Amino acid sequence: KLRGFSWWPGRIVSWWMTGRSRAAEGTRWVMWFGDGKFSVVCVEKLMPLSSFCSAFHQATYNKQPMYRKAIYEVLQPVLTTPTLACHPPGGQQPRGEAVPGVPRQR
Repeated sequence: KLRGFSWWPGRIVSWWMTGRSRAAEGTRWVMWFGDGKFSVVCVEKLMPLSSFCSAFHQATYNKQPMYRKAIYEVLQPVLTTPTLACHPPGGQQPRGEAVPGVPRQR
């Protein structure tokens, strides 16, 4: 958990995208939606985008324009790409994810 931040969506990226050194074992580089900054996050703190509903923080969304921007950025591909859209239980297609992992908290 990165102290002082609500759950924040991000994308796991390769170390070379950051222009910095490799992340230590058990950690990953994350590029944050909204501001595009990078952080190293412990893999235990990561969760899939499918956990969005339980992680979303309404109060932060109401107060912080950057959080609203981040939420819009992470959900835009899901909302505009038919193959990534959520399907009802028992549907033919699996639920897609826009990013490989989303940190629990920033």
